[in-house]
Amino acid sequence: MNNCQRLGPAGLALHYANIVLQIDTLVAKSTMPAANTKDSLYQSLPRNIKLVLRSNLPSFHVAEELSVADVRREIKKTLRWLVRMATNTSKAHHRFGWLGQWANTRYEVNKKSGLMWIETFHHADKDKVEHYILEILLWFHRLAK
Repeated sequence: MNNCQRLGPAGLALHYANIVLQIDTLVAKSTMPAANTKDSLYQSLPRNIKLVLRSNLPSFHVAEELSVADVRREIKKTLRWLVRMATNTSKAHHRFGWLGQWANTRYEVNKKSGLMWIETFHHADKDKVEHYILEILLWFHRLAK
């Protein structure tokens, strides 16, 4: 656990939250988003996720052919809990100020908003969050084909 990097109170937690919320919005649409919308999403990704995504795209194959509804269902399985954390992170950041001013207000977060500190990306394991974002992006790419 000591080697585990956390997203922390700074802009990284909020950046990842915004990526998750953007993916959720795109997946919720009944039609596929325009190419420039997808490009904007990909451009907003941290460099390390972009590199892993590029290397994993050619090898991402599904054993059986899935319908659009099946692919959306796969994406939504992970988004179900990630979106809740992303929303809580975004609310906490916007309520208490930019770039982690809320890091010193743990008690206030719980008291005023009812959010539990653990329900945000603040304490999230960076590698795990990146893994799930990558998984969603791979499915999203399949959806966008």
